[in-house]
Order: sequence, then structure tokens, then C-alpha cells
Amino acid sequence: MVSGTFANIPLVNKLVNKTGQKILHIPSRQELCVFDAAHIYANEGRLLIAIFAKDYGSGSSRNWAAKRTSLLGIKVVIAESYERIHRSNIVGMGIIP
Repeated sequence: MVSGTFANIPLVNKLVNKTGQKILHIPSRQELCVFDAAHIYANEGRLLIAIFAKDYGSGSSRNWAAKRTSLLGIKVVIAESYERIHRSNIVGMGIIP
């Protein structure tokens, strides 16, 4: 269930300029899925911060989205704007908005 986090097809990661669940592991410059990159960063002892544009957390299943974000090890979410309920959910999971 956690491996599907941030797998929304319209999602575009500007670091790799691709849609879907791709992320750039900065030290190695390797493109990975979010799940694999989160584990690598955690093993390296790095703080995970997610950066989003507007309306972060909008849509259905907001409670699970907050849980998945927490289970990936993300500690901070920076966004232009947050969906109100989702913002409360991530705070409840110990994530700093």
C-alpha cells in the first residue's frame, strides 16, 4: 500500500520532468520510484521533505494519504496550499506542513 504513494499519473516531478511516481535520488542522480528512494534516503539518515504546488492533499482517501506519507518517512511537506482536512491529517501523523 505504501509503494503506491504519490503514484497519481498526472503528478509531475519537476526534478525529472516526468509524470507518475519517479523521483531523483540526488547523490547518485538516479531516477527511482518514490518508495525505493524513500528507503534509500532513510538508510542514509536523511530528512525527507516533500515539495508540492497548490492543493496538496485534495481528492479522496486523504486519511490514507497522510498515513502513507508518514510511513515513507517524510517529516515535512511544503506546499503552496493544502486541502484543509488533509493538512490536519498530516499534522496528526507528525508531519510538519
